Amino acid sequence: MRIISVGHAVFALAILGLAAFSLVTGYFDSNWPPVPSWITWREYFSYAVMLLMCAIGIGLLARQTAALASLVLAVLMLIWLLVLEVPRPFTVPHAAIADAWAGLGEKSMIIAGAWILYATLASQGDRPYLKYLAGEQGVRIAQILFALALLLSGQENFVYVKNTASLIPAWFPYRLGWAYLSGAGMVAAGLVLLFGALPRLAAILVASMMSVFTLLVWVYLTAKTPATLDNWAGIFISSSLSGAAWIVAESYRSASWFSRKKSRASSTAT
Repeated sequence: MRIISVGHAVFALAILGLAAFSLVTGYFDSNWPPVPSWITWREYFSYAVMLLMCAIGIGLLARQTAALASLVLAVLMLIWLLVLEVPRPFTVPHAAIADAWAGLGEKSMIIAGAWILYATLASQGDRPYLKYLAGEQGVRIAQILFALALLLSGQENFVYVKNTASLIPAWFPYRLGWAYLSGAGMVAAGLVLLFGALPRLAAILVASMMSVFTLLVWVYLTAKTPATLDNWAGIFISSSLSGAAWIVAESYRSASWFSRKKSRASSTAT
């Protein structure tokens, strides 16, 4: 095994879990990536994509293949992003534009998480080794991508605030306020990661918030109505986003709590 962090483990298991769930149930409506309905033999193609995602999930957990698997995942998601997601905000009805931008943001989070894993795990002895995607430079570009993704995803909580609030369990107080707060937290974290002096703290807080959302919403809904396949898919998708967020947070481990500069301890160690 070559698990370098908790985020890495959650991310890999969520990707593997969603693919295995889809293969077992034949439920492909919530897949990442989903196969468009206009593709001929969509169901067979969906099985093929999920088999590939299973291989990627297993590869992320193996020492010899973790770097390659993270690169393949990033490239696969990037192709899907450019072909299917980027055009959506310009083609969907006006009422669905915010959702289209949020979808673009969520997929970008997965790319950022996979990219940071590759940049961290890859070395010059690996093949293929893409120098411009690896090392500190690759990590920084992926961090910027994740920050932009937070802005795109966070705005949806304001536009569809009642829908977001409806996902929160009814027994939870001030659901509308928490929906607004979660959107504000994502937007604020995105801005801080882009321009602020507290990137390490912001990344940890937003990763924690996304993890709590996974437990509070999707795990709760699945426990309440376990026969609903959408809820199971929601657990895996939300967990993959949370895992990506923790990967990003862990990429700031050497940073000071109050700036982008390396902490004194890590600087001394290096």
